[in-house]
Amino acid sequence: IKPLSSEHWIFMESSRAPDSSPGPRRLLNVSSLFAFKGNNYLVQLGSDSISWRRQAGSGRTYCLPFAHVLDVRWYPSRDGASFEVFYCDVPEDDTSDVVLKTASFKSLIGPEESQNWVESIREKVFGGKSVDNRRNITVLINPFGGTGSGRSIWQSVLPIFKASPINLTVMETTAAGFGEHFARTADLNKMRDGLVTVSGDGLLNEVVNGLLKRPDWDFARRISVGVIPAGSGNGVSAAVGAFTPKRAAFHIAKGFTTPLDVWSLVSGNKRTYGFLSIEWALLAAVDFESESIRFLGGARFTLWALKKVADGESHSGMIAWTDQPPEAAPERIIHDDPALDDSMRYGPTLQYLPVRDLSNWQGAAGDFVFFLACNVTHISTDVNAAPKAMFSDGHADLLMMRGCSRADLMKFLLNFGAHGEHASHPNLQYVKAKAFVLRPLPHKGTVLLGVDGEILA
Repeated sequence: IKPLSSEHWIFMESSRAPDSSPGPRRLLNVSSLFAFKGNNYLVQLGSDSISWRRQAGSGRTYCLPFAHVLDVRWYPSRDGASFEVFYCDVPEDDTSDVVLKTASFKSLIGPEESQNWVESIREKVFGGKSVDNRRNITVLINPFGGTGSGRSIWQSVLPIFKASPINLTVMETTAAGFGEHFARTADLNKMRDGLVTVSGDGLLNEVVNGLLKRPDWDFARRISVGVIPAGSGNGVSAAVGAFTPKRAAFHIAKGFTTPLDVWSLVSGNKRTYGFLSIEWALLAAVDFESESIRFLGGARFTLWALKKVADGESHSGMIAWTDQPPEAAPERIIHDDPALDDSMRYGPTLQYLPVRDLSNWQGAAGDFVFFLACNVTHISTDVNAAPKAMFSDGHADLLMMRGCSRADLMKFLLNFGAHGEHASHPNLQYVKAKAFVLRPLPHKGTVLLGVDGEILA
């Protein structure tokens, strides 16, 4: 059995700073009268929002944060005096959908005033960027993943992108591995502002692997990636608080980004990358052996977990980890060595691995009923698996359990949910590691390992 070793490596940089060139600046009164819904409204431009209220009488005061605005458009070909603000109503509850809305205003003075307001609002919304600086985003839709709803989910979020200053290139995947091949060979200049998948976490994993296995991987890693949840688990979307497709589309349309750690996994002479989770023992068995009842949706995991607990199944192996800086530089990989597997030829140089001496590392060995390594908090929409995980803290969160009775294991799994109560279970060992080595022994003639929800061959 080839040992699996894993190293956590930070590859995503923080979000690119906006263009600091000043752009056009308009002299504008902080308030003006506009026609809105057939009445005269006093519209005010603040430092972080635009608000409007009726000029006479009582009524609602509207306050729209610039953080919720997608775009503002002036229509000189109409009457020249009107403009529209496209925005999303964003509930505080992360699990609630955003709602796309528009607000239309008509100047009581004339076209020049409307144009000035449009320029000023755009400057507030886009941070001083040129109003013509549209973003170019490529979208990959998996029409077969999860419940097969990728196409319909894309249609449901498309209006948000159409309401934003974004040029879209949209295509569908045709087979497994499409995402990696595309990201590995595509012209990055055509998607310099983002590569988005409408999928589960599996297609996003393919994209990340494709970007990091390019000769120009150091440039490719700066491409922002995103996902609109359309799979069975949707862990990454949940971890960033985008629990619904429309909320994820809003985050992407606004250009919200965060740095992301990615781990490099070496098995034998092959390397792959992951960003969500590594599963072994019970979780891997539940995830992959339940494929035969995928039609049951999320209920398949619960049913298969009950079966495994009743069987009293455990898996033998060894885990070693460290949270300390490397004591010495490891053996470096020569990227132009013709004997290397193609997956090892490009990408970042490992900082910790390979390692021959584990005597200074912490470790555990024996029969494991549970093992999960997490890079982010959630492994699915409803499972906050690693509540202490952070997107860019340079650590993997390891959760492992040995020597547990069926009753205790069942109690643990019943608490394995949205609020992370399982993390305090007395039989669970929860550690943070900068690098770890996992050496599983075969169970019933095979070893099941999962990376980001996909089986590791």
